[in-house]
Amino acid sequence: MVENSGVFHLAIVLDRSGSMEECRDATIDGFNEYVGSIRKRVEREELHARVTLVTFNHDVRFHFVDAPLARLRRLSRRTYVPDGSTAMLDAMGETLRLLENDPRDAYLVCLVSDGYENASTRYTYAQISELIGQHRAGGSWTFTYLGSNVDLADVSHELSIPRGNTALYTSSPEGTARAWSLHAEATVDHLQAVASGQAPDDFYGGKTGEEPS
Repeated sequence: MVENSGVFHLAIVLDRSGSMEECRDATIDGFNEYVGSIRKRVEREELHARVTLVTFNHDVRFHFVDAPLARLRRLSRRTYVPDGSTAMLDAMGETLRLLENDPRDAYLVCLVSDGYENASTRYTYAQISELIGQHRAGGSWTFTYLGSNVDLADVSHELSIPRGNTALYTSSPEGTARAWSLHAEATVDHLQAVASGQAPDDFYGGKTGEEPS
């Protein structure tokens, strides 16, 4: 149960490694549409929302940390430039280190990546799994993973993210566009749940961003 009288904190941890170049424009467009959807729902639910935006390749870049939602701006080809390798664990660890844990508030941490970790130097899978588990234990934190080129069962196990909060997408412009649409729909549903005091561990509702087989 989440107290809806507190603050809603949205943290987006977005891969910008070199492999994201193929779907760069789709990522930019999808993120921008996502931002619009979130703003509308936050206003409708009259939530007090704050946002953290982190992008990562072999380095971790903080664009905003727990800032007012109005600070969240659209991405462009100038501000989102994929290159380098993938320090996903460092990005997650640094994000959780900077966010305060207030049990009166609700937190949604969204990790978006198109591949496996290969460059972190400060955090291990075991450390991130422990951190996520500790945060989830209080009942006010939700973690999601939207990824491609991975085994979701492995990701769920290694990061302690519930399987229903993970989704796989095809790493192509079309697959990326579908994935962001799915993520926006799921986040809007989650915001409605938070407003009513609920935050179930089935974020994506069994859906994925992939084409039906």
